[in-house]
Amino acid sequence: MGVLSSLLKRRSQPLVGVDVSASAIKLVELSGDFDNPEVVAFAVEPVPEGAIVDRQINEPEALAAAIRRAVQRAHTKTRRVAMAVPGASVISKVIPMPASMNESDMEEQIAVEADQYIPYPISEVSLDFEVIGPSASDPDALDVLLAACRRDQVDNLTRVLELAELVPAVVDAEPFALENACTFLRGQMPNHGKDCTVAVADIGNTTMQINVLHNGDSIFSREHNIGGRMLTEEIARAYDMDIADAARAKKEGGLPEDFETTILQPFLDELAVQIDRSFQMFFSGGQVTHQIDQLLVAGGSAYLNGMAERFALRLQIPVERALPLSTMKMARQLKKTTLEQNECALLLALGLASRTFDAPR
Repeated sequence: MGVLSSLLKRRSQPLVGVDVSASAIKLVELSGDFDNPEVVAFAVEPVPEGAIVDRQINEPEALAAAIRRAVQRAHTKTRRVAMAVPGASVISKVIPMPASMNESDMEEQIAVEADQYIPYPISEVSLDFEVIGPSASDPDALDVLLAACRRDQVDNLTRVLELAELVPAVVDAEPFALENACTFLRGQMPNHGKDCTVAVADIGNTTMQINVLHNGDSIFSREHNIGGRMLTEEIARAYDMDIADAARAKKEGGLPEDFETTILQPFLDELAVQIDRSFQMFFSGGQVTHQIDQLLVAGGSAYLNGMAERFALRLQIPVERALPLSTMKMARQLKKTTLEQNECALLLALGLASRTFDAPR
């Protein structure tokens, strides 16, 4: 893999989006385009305990086997894959470049000057860029998004894909993939996102990603080290259960009567505190607004009983579950009930799958 890798690089050939967490593989394949997307394949497959620890791949063979099972369950023949590295492992910076440069010249210039922006040896990073548009501060310049990730992070992902007999076509960053996925949520936003500010909280297994969008464009992103795993561990401790049983009980129910008041509500309150901290950081940055008009909640934890109501009470804003499939077509062969049951958890995978709609470079 060269210095300029596929962190942001665009492709026009079909691919599947594969979201990998410590708890599950979420796989989605889309056809059509951004305006008329259709889900043609999907699968959710559990990840063996210990295969991923602290967001690091600990057992690549076990993880690859889980991905293979997801591919088989999805009945897809597509082998080109888009995956994402954690946002915390990616350094991104908007830099000015002369508007007269073509993309090839930019690539050469960035490769030469990248050490000014990246605090690692260039030989140790995967680096890519994307032209955002004309610079607001210089009429003769373009704003260019530079993204870099430690190469070992990218290599670990691609190695697992190769073990799963798949082709790593795009390695994205989670915040960028979620930003793409938010396009599918505009139907839920007030006035379809125009002239309003909407926050999206994607609550995963070990992390929560907050994106704030204004006029449909992402203007703020922050990651918090809190997720559904914390609730699972608290259930296991409180009721003397192993992790697998606690995870099953959290999803299927059957926990003691005091669960909601003694464990669930305090957990939801802590999530709300972290979301509010992101909002305060957003406001303090001198952004275009000091008001959040709506919060959309995604991720596997979005199904927790009473989450939207609890967040609305604590944050004093309208809160809804994110429903990215609400305006999408679904292929006839799909089990629509199963797909809709997992809808909130598929946001990142949908964002990755949407890279198939990008124009080629």
